[in-house]
Amino acid sequence: MGFFFTSLLYAGFTILSRLLQPQLPQTERAKRDPLAAPTADPTRPIPVVWGSVYLNDPNVIWWGNIRVSRTSGQGLYINGPVDVDLYVVGVTAVLCHGPVDPLPTYYWDDKPLTPDAIAYNSILEITTVHKNRSFELIAREHFVYSVMYNQPTGYLQFGDIYHFYRGTNIQEPDPAEVAAVGVPLPPYRGVAYAHLGNVLLGASIQGAPPMQRLAVGVARRPNQLGITPGREQIANDANPACMLYEILTDTRWGMALPSTVIDVVSFRAAGEALYAEGTGMSLVVNDQTPGRSLIDDILRHIDASLFTDPATGLLTLKLARNDYVFDDLPVFDKSNVLSVELSRPSWTETKNHVRVKYSGQLGSERVAAETNLANVQMRGGIVSLDVSYPGFTSATTAQRAAARDLKTVSYPFARVALEVNRKAWSVRPGGVFRLTWEPLGIVDLVCRVARVEPGLLTNGTIHIDAVEDAFAVNWTGLPVSGGEWVDPSQPPLPVAAQRLEESPYALAGGLHRQVLTLGSRGPGLMQGYAVWSDPAGGEEYALTNPQAVLTPMGLLDGVMGYKSTTLKIVAGTDLETLFSITPAVLDSGRNLLLIDNEWIAWQDVVRHGDGTATITGCVRGVMDTAPRRHVEGAHVWFPTSGAGLASQTDYGSDITLAAKLRTINMSKTLPLASAGRVTTTTENRAARPYCPTAVLLNGQSYPKALAGELTVSWQHRNRLGAWSFADAGITGSPEASTTYTVRIYGDGGGYGQDWGKVWGRLGSLKHTETGLTGTSYLYPAATEMAENGGNMNTFRRITVEAIVSGLGSRQLYDYAIGDNSGWGYDWGSDFGQ
Repeated sequence: MGFFFTSLLYAGFTILSRLLQPQLPQTERAKRDPLAAPTADPTRPIPVVWGSVYLNDPNVIWWGNIRVSRTSGQGLYINGPVDVDLYVVGVTAVLCHGPVDPLPTYYWDDKPLTPDAIAYNSILEITTVHKNRSFELIAREHFVYSVMYNQPTGYLQFGDIYHFYRGTNIQEPDPAEVAAVGVPLPPYRGVAYAHLGNVLLGASIQGAPPMQRLAVGVARRPNQLGITPGREQIANDANPACMLYEILTDTRWGMALPSTVIDVVSFRAAGEALYAEGTGMSLVVNDQTPGRSLIDDILRHIDASLFTDPATGLLTLKLARNDYVFDDLPVFDKSNVLSVELSRPSWTETKNHVRVKYSGQLGSERVAAETNLANVQMRGGIVSLDVSYPGFTSATTAQRAAARDLKTVSYPFARVALEVNRKAWSVRPGGVFRLTWEPLGIVDLVCRVARVEPGLLTNGTIHIDAVEDAFAVNWTGLPVSGGEWVDPSQPPLPVAAQRLEESPYALAGGLHRQVLTLGSRGPGLMQGYAVWSDPAGGEEYALTNPQAVLTPMGLLDGVMGYKSTTLKIVAGTDLETLFSITPAVLDSGRNLLLIDNEWIAWQDVVRHGDGTATITGCVRGVMDTAPRRHVEGAHVWFPTSGAGLASQTDYGSDITLAAKLRTINMSKTLPLASAGRVTTTTENRAARPYCPTAVLLNGQSYPKALAGELTVSWQHRNRLGAWSFADAGITGSPEASTTYTVRIYGDGGGYGQDWGKVWGRLGSLKHTETGLTGTSYLYPAATEMAENGGNMNTFRRITVEAIVSGLGSRQLYDYAIGDNSGWGYDWGSDFGQ
């Protein structure tokens, strides 16, 4: 605005009529159908860009080579794979006139694509970007859905290869596109375009996302004007003087004016001045724009005028700046002025607050503002003016423009119309002079020329329209200070607790070596976490999976014995995600919790609203676990209400996995160094048989005392067949080739750490019985006495495990009873013996 704004008060601003001719045809962005392939619009023009811009929905000139890739997904709560068909297509999209910089940035749904590898061939003028695209699997109501995800999570993965041609005159046809089409293709020389080898069009499952919106960030800073090398670029923007010169002279899409009709010296001087003050622009022209309108818009941004100098006949560029010396200005007075008309607006016509709208990243809109407080007080309130400068991307430049425009509109500047004699022949638009006119009491009023009419040879007069000069803005823009506002999205804190747990067969959905990640909510705002892990167990962490939800967790209130079916938790987080279920749903394992190493199915929850809850209807020792005793303060996890996978790719062999859960919030991620380290060692858990359930000793479940000869009985479990969580998985028959091993420990032996994490007596191994195929074993009293020095054992510890193909069950039934069994071993749900 500034001088350019006030100059529009006068009609007939000087510019070559040729520039009024429209050069760029009308465009309409291609519509995106979420269920169809990309659309191609042959009527869309090729955009012209300057600076650093984002081209949304580039026009597709070819698509094809559709492929279907089938993969199988696994998830929580399912017992088999889910087949997913991925529809992939090749796409070639025109971006803009070139040449542009060789390294573009690709965005899918406004998320930048970070390449895994990038290579630029300066001979062929081609940039090749390699990227592994992948998907995040999420479970919903026992089914697996595929959701597109733009990070290298590595499960349903395919490789993207993007070929980018920057629009030079030596580029060749894309070989991948030629191979797909099967006929010779043009090289599209002078046009920047991209060939995308693999674009996900959709998937064959409900809830699959549509094709994501593509945007490409490109940079172009032309210098046909020939200013000092490097000054065609101002920060990330282009030099507006170079932009104007290219519009006027380009023979492909511009005005095609010869450089001989342009005052190149004036354009270069303006370019140097714009570089010095840091005024750059970034623009995209992709619709029908008359040349006059496009040039006027750039002049409005930089506060300049473009006119034909009558002395040289050349098109001249003049910035409205404080670049003059007062004493050197020409003087207009009664010696050369024939008449003067002066008008001045009233204060009621002024504004005191200017809001400048300018461009941010990905086309977002930002605002800079300036206020004249003296005018506010005089007018009795805020009177605003909104101005749009879409070509500005710098906050400093936008703030400077706001100050410039505020100065223009917050004071009633005088407007003058002069009739002068031929002594004023050298006056040009944008020039400055001093006016003295005694009849109106005007002395040395500095005015800037808006328009000059040379008049006729017969009358010898020149008509000048001018405005009181107030546009020499001597102001330095600074970035907006932080102020007193505090950004609420502070960096997230670590999870309160974390755990890695190898997935049992039922949760892995088959013979998959997978590791669950459990992370509970800590203080502050967090919306999930990113799993960074090292499968070698070291410190070479890499992003292996994102996780959008946290795991509800609490602490066990009191001791939980072997047969308890109720528990209370305190200090809980995310308990609002827990819900009671029906017995039928309990059968499917919808509600599972994990304490120490025991998985428990549960039916009902009562939340007390203070971080505590009571869980009832518990089924102990489900899947491949057996009941255990748990001490007060043990972590109680609820994985089926929120858990992740360390990696969506199966591990091929047993590993020691090290991981860090980097919490995330709306805008930040916990630094890797601040995240706690957690490890686990896998044991091929999904391939191991389940240990037997419903074990009885002399017909009793976890008795407090045993007398006489020992009989151990149990029920089969079969992970491969149909079973229910409601009875801990009892089946009529075991897996094929299952045998059981019973071990009897007795008097003697030392003490060790119990599975319930309390110290207790282990006993001395007295007897091992292998190869059992039934559901019971009798330990004869005579055998027991023979193996214990002629006496019955006063302490007995019994373990039972299942074995299939040499693999033993991951957990054993393990229970001890008798004298001196160890303080803290609650074998009868009480302390002591």
